[in-house]
Amino acid sequence: MLESKITNKKISVIIASYKPQSYVWKCIDSLASQTLDADLYEVIIVLNGPKDPYFDEIADYVAKKGIQNLNLIYTDKRGVSEARNIGLEISVGNYLVFIDDDDYISENYLESLLGNAEKDTIVLSDNEFFEDMTNKVLSNPRSDSFKPNYETTNILKFRKFYRVAWGKLIPRNLIGNIKFDTNIQPGEDTLFIMEVLSKARTIRTIQDGSFYHRRIRKNSLISPKTGLIDHWKLHSHQILKHIMILPRKSSLAHKIIVTASALGILRYFLKRSFSLILNKPA
Repeated sequence: MLESKITNKKISVIIASYKPQSYVWKCIDSLASQTLDADLYEVIIVLNGPKDPYFDEIADYVAKKGIQNLNLIYTDKRGVSEARNIGLEISVGNYLVFIDDDDYISENYLESLLGNAEKDTIVLSDNEFFEDMTNKVLSNPRSDSFKPNYETTNILKFRKFYRVAWGKLIPRNLIGNIKFDTNIQPGEDTLFIMEVLSKARTIRTIQDGSFYHRRIRKNSLISPKTGLIDHWKLHSHQILKHIMILPRKSSLAHKIIVTASALGILRYFLKRSFSLILNKPA
């Protein structure tokens, strides 16, 4: 079993990385420059898929920067869920934060999250979307609905924030033995967060000015070359998984969120299906 080299940390930051490009340096730099004392958090990068040349490049960069609280792990198991589950297994922090390797965070991000942490509370951050090539700030419906320094027991209040694992601080005790489903993509984030959310009592937001910066790249999770049958298999399985967790939800609010997520997948499923049918050669 893999073990973390770092102990006694308050926050574990988990980053799944697959064939990382130059954007990963900004992600690492943003974590190295946090206002939170480095002794209070660990960074775990789980590189999955091809090892060369990425592992050595990241290791050399971390060593050159003198970053002491970063643990670089390699696995040949592909998939963001596999990588995140390994990160969960070896992490030691009382709270978990997920970051995508092409995104970055503001300097006071972790400090703001930890300052609002409680064992039964999920803490949300504001987020800013920016275009990959131009760094242009893009319209963001999530940020439009964000209220800083806000607390509620009504989980429907911030339902737009539950479809992704990033942009939040999650107490370890709420996660327990919950894992990311390695058979689902996309949608693995939503299922994971719904399971965790069913144990939370409070949703809290951090102060204005602490941002998760989300890079928007022109890549599709589903290739245009994906066949119609493969597309149906992928999304029907995803919808089924949502339906299966509905009976385990403890409140009407949870059922509403899971149902809304499943309907969103169904809408995309139908739209994509029609597109594939219409573009299919005669």
